[in-house]
Amino acid sequence: MRCIETRVEPRAARASIRLLSSSRTDSEVSGRHDRLALNSSQANGELESLKADYKRLAATKSTLHEEFGKVLSEKKALQVRLERAMSQIVALRQEKERSENQLKISSEILNGDSCGRCPQGWRLLNATCYYFSDEGLHKRGWEQSRQDCVNKGGDLAVVDTQEKQEFVSEVLQASRLGYWDGFWIGLKDDHTEGVWKWRDGASLEYWREGEPNDFYSAEDCAATYPTSKPLEAWNDAPCNHPLKWICEMSP
Repeated sequence: MRCIETRVEPRAARASIRLLSSSRTDSEVSGRHDRLALNSSQANGELESLKADYKRLAATKSTLHEEFGKVLSEKKALQVRLERAMSQIVALRQEKERSENQLKISSEILNGDSCGRCPQGWRLLNATCYYFSDEGLHKRGWEQSRQDCVNKGGDLAVVDTQEKQEFVSEVLQASRLGYWDGFWIGLKDDHTEGVWKWRDGASLEYWREGEPNDFYSAEDCAATYPTSKPLEAWNDAPCNHPLKWICEMSP
């Protein structure tokens, strides 16, 4: 039997190879395209997720910023309230001290208690005895009033602290004296007009409004008067004007 040899023409074989190669290439390209499309879809999904996260973070930041602003405002408001409260506490302490001092003075005035350290009819404040001339004595000028104090072992009162002035005012108020019932104190400006000095050289002033005015250029001595404003109680007057007087001396 004779074998028949089949021959494939070289051109046809090459064409067949090219066709197979092209088919594989298209398949690879298609596969790559699909993978790229999938990757792109995944990337887009991740991008959208990141955008959503960013929006949430931005919203959270905005909320935190608003809350921080509220906290700052509340802190400032609390600071203002604290400062007001501290001011009120200081004012209350000062008022308490004034009230305690006035109570002490009023008690001494009402009880006339000098613990035996002052002569009869004198009042004790701290370490000083005070005498207020009574209704039974004739009013006198400044020099005559001072002489009476010297005769009693003292001198005209030097009211050189707020505590002393408040004490004197309490006594005069408690005595229910009239507005113009003045009392000489140890204060003059007869050496230099307008320069008021206590008899011991000290300087402190609790003048009435508009005083001293040196009316008619003849008012060189100072007196204190009953008033609801204890730190505005003094008036200048002619030194020979008849008034009551206040003496002081050490116990």
